[in-house]
Amino acid sequence: MLSTQRRFVLALTFLTGFSGLVYEVTWQKYLANLLGSQAKANALILAVFLGCLSLGYVAFGRWSKFKSPRELIRAYGLAELTIGLWALAFLPLQKVFWAHVGAVDPTSWLALPCELTICLLLIGVPTFLMGGTLPLLTQGLSENINDSSRWHAQVYATNTFGAFMGALAAGFVLLPMLGLKVTLLAVSLINIFAGLLFLRGSKKLLDTKLTATQEPQATPTINTHVIGFLAFLSGFVALSVQNIVIRTTGLVMGSSEYTFSMIVGAYILILAIGAWSASLNGKRALSIGFNLTLVSIGLLLLYYITPRLPIYFYLLRGHFADSMPSFYLYHATTFGIYAAILLLSIGALGRMLPMLFQILNKSEGQLGGSVGYIYGLNTLGCVLGSLVGGYYLLNFLNLDQILKLCVGLTVIAIFFVATFQTTGRLYRGLLFSLGVLTITLTWFLPHWDQTILSAGYFRAHNYGNQDVDPIAFRLPRIVAFKDDPTATVTIVDETDQIRSIYLNGKTDGATVKEDYITTHMVAHVPMLLSQIPISKVAIIGFGTGNTAGVFSIYPEVRQIHVVEISSAVKDFAHFFDFSNHNISKSPKLTWNLDDAFRFLSNDQNRYSLIVSEPSNPWVVGVERVYSQDFYQRVSTRLEPGGLYVQWFHLYEISNPTVGIVFKTFASVFSHVKYFCFANDVILIGRMSEFDAPIALLAQSKFSNPEIESDLKSLGFDTLDSVLTHEIQIRPLSFSNFDAHTLEKPILSYSAEKDFFLKSVADLALFK
Repeated sequence: MLSTQRRFVLALTFLTGFSGLVYEVTWQKYLANLLGSQAKANALILAVFLGCLSLGYVAFGRWSKFKSPRELIRAYGLAELTIGLWALAFLPLQKVFWAHVGAVDPTSWLALPCELTICLLLIGVPTFLMGGTLPLLTQGLSENINDSSRWHAQVYATNTFGAFMGALAAGFVLLPMLGLKVTLLAVSLINIFAGLLFLRGSKKLLDTKLTATQEPQATPTINTHVIGFLAFLSGFVALSVQNIVIRTTGLVMGSSEYTFSMIVGAYILILAIGAWSASLNGKRALSIGFNLTLVSIGLLLLYYITPRLPIYFYLLRGHFADSMPSFYLYHATTFGIYAAILLLSIGALGRMLPMLFQILNKSEGQLGGSVGYIYGLNTLGCVLGSLVGGYYLLNFLNLDQILKLCVGLTVIAIFFVATFQTTGRLYRGLLFSLGVLTITLTWFLPHWDQTILSAGYFRAHNYGNQDVDPIAFRLPRIVAFKDDPTATVTIVDETDQIRSIYLNGKTDGATVKEDYITTHMVAHVPMLLSQIPISKVAIIGFGTGNTAGVFSIYPEVRQIHVVEISSAVKDFAHFFDFSNHNISKSPKLTWNLDDAFRFLSNDQNRYSLIVSEPSNPWVVGVERVYSQDFYQRVSTRLEPGGLYVQWFHLYEISNPTVGIVFKTFASVFSHVKYFCFANDVILIGRMSEFDAPIALLAQSKFSNPEIESDLKSLGFDTLDSVLTHEIQIRPLSFSNFDAHTLEKPILSYSAEKDFFLKSVADLALFK
């Protein structure tokens, strides 16, 4: 039974775990805004976060060996107090770096060291202090050596369960309602409060070191170095698999902020359940070898079921109405499903560290030092899992191949245990047999069926129709496919005449008539309206390349800079040469593989025209290019009289969300024209008024044979047939809406709910 004192400590540990994940989610969004949203930046942020935790584990673990309970708990209180105060200082500190974000060229060799330094300066200190949680509490509040293993597992599991709740609260409640700044300020109070309580409670503890009630085991059942290797490997596999699950869940449910928070929360919860199960008494505890076998079996099951999930979730969605209560109920249900899928493999990974601690602690008898050694190596594995398994390997392997690699690494760990464990031959022989069987099964597993996994079942709107065979939604013929570090990109021939590009299971362009018209007119309309010579153009998002291709046929356009975050999109650009004037081979085209926000922060060019064709704003990370902050940055990159063009959609979106987009755009560009083609809106912004008349200048461009031919192929025979698509929007119709900013990113959360509800906007309400 837990004493009242320990229950109180565990409650505080839960709250500090809660705050820790809220910090991580909030800091990650701040730092992604600062460094760019590309996967490399996110991997760098996670690596710094985990790396500093690792240093904290090791440093506090070694320091704690020589201190009394009173000193340890006092140190823990000071650490929590400092974390809370640092959260308050983070806001003005990040603004200092924000002012100099464009100082270093991202292509320079100095970029990575500078990014690393920025991350360390901003979050290094608090994450280092967070690493002291387990060593200090384990060493400080264990009654004796025998008690330490169970107490350690309880602290770890409670802290991790709090982290799980923090991940869900941050993604579903705090950030959508409060924004980044208010969330950070509010959560900092938890750590300040906990720090003060621990400082006060430390005065009641003994000022003598912990002593053992019995001699520790003389010989460990597994070599100490093998224990360190297993701790490292479990961290690498855990973070690599987490990245795979997040990426594949985006293919199954859509890559939204809610999906991301749900998976992170489920992942942390299962780790906590696994850790808590390790606190059972030794007679019921699993051996390390069989626990690793459960990891490998669980990963094999994950491999098998993942490509089938789009169909299962499509059928599941048919049981939920298009309403807000159903939105939350649906996500709660899918949370439970993913938790069940991950229970075997990730639960076993969660058991690994407490089990390793129990073995090492019995042999070493140094509580804090054991925690620091095991968790330090584990977190180092997490760092490399994030950078290597979560980013770098995707330059060479697809997601299913990396998951196979993780299974292989787990089997290697089984072989290590079978080789070095000091137990009997029968046990070791059984482990070898299980390892060989697992490797054999893994070798014969087929590649994932991308015709289903990449088909975007989450966008089908006939969920409730029982007569529709979900298999009919599979992609007809895949021309090219790649999981790159930022996205899963698929080129598909829908028919003999229609070719599409899919990013993370969502169509982001096609040669079908509706898309063809919109992607062409995004270029034609501003070119016809511009009253200054358009010589240099920037395009955010390549897609099918139709927009860039249109610009290439205008003689006055000399340079076309495409800002594209996905390397696979660039590699597959030639597949659309037949529909975009062979733009991939045009000497006018310059590729910039970078995040748009980051690129325009560092780029010193000024453009006559900038066009933004991002994905839908519910897609995680995309909301940044719809923000007021981004528009303000864009305005500084325009030549005097230059135009900024923003594509936006009217499907899967509500009027209030459209109002947010209009309000944000108009808050920066004081003069805006709106054009509507089918279900798409083109917003054209200018810092000064559109002078009249423009008809004569526009007609001279229209009369160019190549331009005229392209417009007529779209059904526009005259200039008037183009200009009649302009719509008059009243600024007062959206004046009461809030603007979308980086610090309060309301658009992505609102758009995701609209997507679930199948909303359709009505522009008549804005006229």
